[in-house]
Amino acid sequence: MSTTRNRYPLGWAGRADGKAKIGSLISLLVVVAAVYIGMKFIPVRAAAYQFDDTVREQVVFAGARRRQIGNEEIMRNLMGKADELGLPITRGNVRITRRTNRIRIQAAWKTPIELPFDFTYEWTFVADHEGPSF
Repeated sequence: MSTTRNRYPLGWAGRADGKAKIGSLISLLVVVAAVYIGMKFIPVRAAAYQFDDTVREQVVFAGARRRQIGNEEIMRNLMGKADELGLPITRGNVRITRRTNRIRIQAAWKTPIELPFDFTYEWTFVADHEGPSF
């Protein structure tokens, strides 16, 4: 007596009830959502890091040449970098403080990030660096 067996009696991945397809679809949706959110947040964070580096550089540069570089030139440099990076930073967001032998530059701003379903997330950033002034 010869019986033929179906080589693949169950659905994909050995599941006959369709749960594997739903699980795969949910996993795919999670991956797509993660990529989408990453595409929104990563460039903003990268720009914030670059601006933070510029603030640190200005502290070092202004501290080393205290009498040769003034607050207005520092502000121009910072505003130029903010424009270059597309950050919503204005002169009102930046504070430059000089003491006897210290310089401190603080910048705080919020960057709006548009998300689906008419939701806007405001990400707050602070760049705060202090150094010696010679």
